[in-house]
Amino acid sequence: QQKQQQQQQQQQQEEQEELRRQDALRRQQQEMAAAPFARAEADAARQQQTAADTARADQQREEQRQEVADMEAHHAARRRHHVAMRDLIDEARSAQRAEVAQAEVERRLTSVETVKRRVLCGEVLAHQAKVFRPRAAKDAKRKAQRHSAMRAWHAKEQRKVSRVADARLAALRDNNYAEYCRLAAEARDDRLNELLAKTDDIIAQLGIKVQEQRQLAQGAGDQTPAGGPDVAKPEHSEHVQSQHHYYNIVHSVKEEVEAPAALQGGSLRGYQLDGLRFMLSLYNNRLNGVLADEMG
Repeated sequence: QQKQQQQQQQQQQEEQEELRRQDALRRQQQEMAAAPFARAEADAARQQQTAADTARADQQREEQRQEVADMEAHHAARRRHHVAMRDLIDEARSAQRAEVAQAEVERRLTSVETVKRRVLCGEVLAHQAKVFRPRAAKDAKRKAQRHSAMRAWHAKEQRKVSRVADARLAALRDNNYAEYCRLAAEARDDRLNELLAKTDDIIAQLGIKVQEQRQLAQGAGDQTPAGGPDVAKPEHSEHVQSQHHYYNIVHSVKEEVEAPAALQGGSLRGYQLDGLRFMLSLYNNRLNGVLADEMG
């Protein structure tokens, strides 16, 4: 049995070896049959690859030639630009040298003119010191004298105006309205005269109103109408008369005032009696009023 098994294994091995030889022979026959077609395909592929490589190499050479041409054109343009810039720089340097030369010529001419001008100025100053300076000193002296005279005149006029203003204030303090109006007329002050005229207008209107009120109170509507000749607007020279006229109209009821008997150890001054007389007149004439002094 072992021999039979061995023989069977040997036969199987031989059969397998025979199958392998047949397969190898069949593959060889197939390869030999397909070899001409493979060589043809390989030759065609090599030719195509060679043509493609040749075309690629030609294209690269053409690109290289184009790059070289571009570089040469760029270098030529740069050379032309450098030449133009060098020409411009040469022209600028030439113009600068010409300007420097012209400035030097002008400087020399100016220096000569300066020397001549200095000499002329020196001569003019010497002539001025010799002729015009004494005359200028005399003119300055006369001008100073005129100025001092003008200042003295203005100071005198200012003192005069101050004295007149002080006199007006003193007249007001003494309640001397006539003297105040005279001084105001002499001062020729338009603003002051305008205020006095407005004051007279107001006083005249107040007098008219007082007359109207008294006529209504007395029932004398048929008497002289308001605004008659007694209460007409006064002129500039009649300020005092208008004041007295107003005071006589308003303070028609009069009463003599003396120092009170109960006052002992002293006496009333004039302005105090005037104030007492004013307050009593307001009471007797049924008027409203305010008694005030310089302090308000």
